[in-house]
Amino acid sequence: MKITQDERDYAAAKGVSEEAALAEGMAQKSAEFKAVGEFYVPVSQLTDTLKGATDHVDLANARGHCGRRRAGTSAGLASRRAGHSVTVFDPANGPGEPATGELAPAGTAHAAGFTAAGMLSPLAELDNAGPAIAQLGWRSMGLWRDVAQQLSEAGWSGPLFAQQGSLMVAHGPDLGAARRVLARLSATQLPDAPAPQSLDRASLAQLEHSLLPGLHAWLLPGEGQVMPRQMLHALAAHAPNTQWRWSTSVTRWSRGAVAGPRWPTAL
Repeated sequence: MKITQDERDYAAAKGVSEEAALAEGMAQKSAEFKAVGEFYVPVSQLTDTLKGATDHVDLANARGHCGRRRAGTSAGLASRRAGHSVTVFDPANGPGEPATGELAPAGTAHAAGFTAAGMLSPLAELDNAGPAIAQLGWRSMGLWRDVAQQLSEAGWSGPLFAQQGSLMVAHGPDLGAARRVLARLSATQLPDAPAPQSLDRASLAQLEHSLLPGLHAWLLPGEGQVMPRQMLHALAAHAPNTQWRWSTSVTRWSRGAVAGPRWPTAL
């Protein structure tokens, strides 16, 4: 989650750190998710669960801050590294998107992967986030690469992950704002993270020939992306020790059991 200017203003008004303001905001979001029956816990709490004695992990209504792709990834990592089995409950009717040119009927849930960009941009995130968030993002790059490799070895064909860097561009009047972003990036030292590279017009045209000439541009090396549609299908098909319960919402959960509007399930 980004630390935005709103969080900075809130932190200044309350006399607390940006991290404390972010934690309070996450707690408020957690309460909102619980109010509508969605599942949300901090990553540290989920990690503690995976390290504990339980041998089954349930991800209920796997969306929001614990997105479907991350849910499936947790499933694969849990089963491979800790021997857990995982059940993912999702109100969507499957991993696919609506047919091209068709709108889903009102009230029909579809997987959100087809609308997501899948960007992995820890360097760019430094414009609005602290070093700790960027370091986690940089670490996630290797985790996503491993997940993609595991799914390919399990039988998925086609690209799931790319790491070719990203571009930051600015029009002439925005050059000052761009330089402020670059200053913020250079002030934050990330282990193993390369520095932004200034691009001249020829270099920019070689990377992205369709961009408007005359833009100021910088390459952010090492940033990448997952392919959201393909990744979700691959996780649904090949995540080990994982059951996907599509078209299934969860309104209540406790240790050993989850429940929806019309059904209970013991685990």
